[in-house]
Amino acid sequence: MKKMIERIGAETVFAGVFGCIAIVAVFVEMAIAGFDAASIAGGIKDIAGTIIAVVMLLIAIRALAPKKKAARGFEEKFEQEMNKVICKYNPLLRKDDTTKGRYNIADNMSVLYQNIDCSYHRLFDFDYKGELSFSVSKTLFMGRKSNTDFSQLQTMIVNSITTKIISEYSILNKNYKPLQDGFKLTFSQELLTPEDAVSVVEVIDKIILLYIVEYKK
Repeated sequence: MKKMIERIGAETVFAGVFGCIAIVAVFVEMAIAGFDAASIAGGIKDIAGTIIAVVMLLIAIRALAPKKKAARGFEEKFEQEMNKVICKYNPLLRKDDTTKGRYNIADNMSVLYQNIDCSYHRLFDFDYKGELSFSVSKTLFMGRKSNTDFSQLQTMIVNSITTKIISEYSILNKNYKPLQDGFKLTFSQELLTPEDAVSVVEVIDKIILLYIVEYKK
């Protein structure tokens, strides 16, 4: 309810609610007066003065409905397209069922062409609004047992991937945010439609491919 009031505007909500109350009160007054000509005329005059506020509230509520429907369509399409990506790189990727918008990657990319045991850790988080946060882990690129400092290589990998991906996709903002364990990308437009979901997954798919390229270097 609080979010709805914030999106519609407190003034519109309260004006509409009190307008409804006022209209009900007018009918009560007319009923008490016996619905004579004078009370009906006065009631029509009072209703005309408050109906605009009620109509504005109804219009504002109706305007929210398409966005909610579009958001559901976006999420459903995103999940469908990501399932295709998971199948494409199977068994490299897995959806994290404990955290919405999180997908995990095997800690050894050799799983793509070898039947080996591995564990999975976070690859990226997507907030379904416009932010993708990717992890660039030492385990993935240097192995579980490596004692070599990873910071310099991590910076090189992040710069390489973000430079390529930002230059290729206009849907992304031109600046990325470096994170302690990777990087964050933001989208330059509101993400609402199934077509937007396809574009987001195309970006993710390309980043995964770039991860594989960096791993092979």
